[in-house]
Amino acid sequence: MAAGTKPDFDELVKYLEPDFLSSQSLHRELESLGNEFLVLLLISPENFSKINEELLRILLVERKLSGIYISGNKPFEKLAKNLSGKGINSSKMIVVDCSPRSEKERGSLKAPSNIVLVGSPDDLSSLSIGFRKAVTSLKEKDFFVILDSISTLSIYNEPMLVEKFVHSLSTQLRAIPKVKGILVAIDSIESDASLRKLSQFCDRIISIK
Repeated sequence: MAAGTKPDFDELVKYLEPDFLSSQSLHRELESLGNEFLVLLLISPENFSKINEELLRILLVERKLSGIYISGNKPFEKLAKNLSGKGINSSKMIVVDCSPRSEKERGSLKAPSNIVLVGSPDDLSSLSIGFRKAVTSLKEKDFFVILDSISTLSIYNEPMLVEKFVHSLSTQLRAIPKVKGILVAIDSIESDASLRKLSQFCDRIISIK
């Protein structure tokens, strides 16, 4: 905006919109982190999908990073379509897809080379194996890992099993230099106690409304 000119009303309104404010908050939080971190990202239910997509846009487009996306919420084909519609190329990340599907769907799938298919969200052993396979497949040394999401895994598994999985995952992430680990969960009163227990494995908690 040129100096001395009146701000456009629509532009001012945009800066006050919840989506814009959430996006700016996410930017600030990510910029405050170093080159290597492990955080628990809590997102309000109403903004969950938008913030997730914005997170991927920042990492894939702005920072031009490669990464691993563990998806328990969306099948890889739907995820890729949503991101493509927003101008985000998902081919630079490996998707470990553990989203729930029927046996018929899974049997007819033809997954691209950057997709690692895992049985289902309740098969945490296979999910761990799928993650390790993704790490060995990734050639880049500076990358991100996103778990989407703890909330989904908690629906299909006992709390103790989820805690054990997250502990194992965090230990593996700690052993990888320059990794940017982000464990995503829905911010809710019901899950507050269990999430705070899991936060002990992370450097810090980031909350985006």
